[in-house]
Amino acid sequence: MTGVDPAMEWRRRYTTLQGGLRVLRRAGFRDHIEVVATQFPEIPVSEALPGDLVVIDADDDPDPGPALGVMQGAAIYVLRPDGLGLMPRNVAARAFRVT
Repeated sequence: MTGVDPAMEWRRRYTTLQGGLRVLRRAGFRDHIEVVATQFPEIPVSEALPGDLVVIDADDDPDPGPALGVMQGAAIYVLRPDGLGLMPRNVAARAFRVT
């Protein structure tokens, strides 16, 4: 969307969620949410537009914890273990403007 790949330096360096978190921690980040927070400006969730990134609580997933999704109007696209899923907009806890 922006012409820049913000995750380029981490691509092909892990194959699992835990491996990805390990790579990010070695780079000085707590998690994937912190990486996004350093690359995109945080905005109020109420101002999130289609294409903006949002943080949701994913406690019901096999790997609980915060997850990232992509805002799309009244819904949020999320990647789930079984494929692409939709969550309602009101579950977003934080939002970041993708510019």
